[in-house]
Amino acid sequence: PRHPLQRLALGWVKRLWHGANRRVFPKAERIFTLSASMADQLRPYFDSEVLWRERVLVIPPWADTANICPQPAAAQIFRRKFGVRGLLLSYSGNLGITHPIEPLLEACALLEALPAPPQVQMFLIGDGAKRASLQKQAHSLRLPPSRLRFLDRLPYSELSASLSAADLAVVALDGPSAASSLPSKTFNALACGTPLLAIAPTDSALAQLVHQHNCGVVIEPKPSASQQLADLVMHLAANPAELQQLATNALAASHHYTPKNADRLVEAWLSPGPIRSLSQ
Repeated sequence: PRHPLQRLALGWVKRLWHGANRRVFPKAERIFTLSASMADQLRPYFDSEVLWRERVLVIPPWADTANICPQPAAAQIFRRKFGVRGLLLSYSGNLGITHPIEPLLEACALLEALPAPPQVQMFLIGDGAKRASLQKQAHSLRLPPSRLRFLDRLPYSELSASLSAADLAVVALDGPSAASSLPSKTFNALACGTPLLAIAPTDSALAQLVHQHNCGVVIEPKPSASQQLADLVMHLAANPAELQQLATNALAASHHYTPKNADRLVEAWLSPGPIRSLSQ
């Protein structure tokens, strides 16, 4: 839960932001957004449905698919380097205050307490405002490196190997940030054919993407999340064929998020006249 002063500050920021949007959006020639759900949030700023459809264009993000792609051989080297056995869950990126990663650590503790703990390991790769508190939490839960490891940010050249090595790529967003965010790590994971474990509200753009492509699993960041995560990991560890199907779906989904979207963005930016369709 957020501190009361933090909630108060965020409330004032949201009101100021909405006020600015009400003045700016109707005057904009066009507005680019990342998903249909984000576009829907802009609808109230326009006087008519027609104007909203003319001004707002959805162009999904993309991954650097020329360099980020499945690398099975490099993945095996990565796993051997870090002694990975069994299922690997990996979070790679900023460990920020809007990323509800704590349930993952609690799930690791639940797995560790089982009479016959499964071979499941969690990697948190990167840095950020939450890293110190997460490390403190891991210490208090007495999680060994065989269950949870913190790694410093890897070079970009190793990103494909680390993502390909993971069985699930974690993307985590809390409620306020989930309404207006679609992290780039989502599309890097898909480009490597790695299924997503989305810890996010079910109505978020991230959750909708996962459901649309059936390329992973969504768990809401609620008090029950840690038990749900532990149950999910146990289920997937016992059902590798299901996990493989999610991986196949993830790679297929990646074909919708290539640099062609960047070309569409540039073309729409430079083209005069109204947008032909919100969905294009």
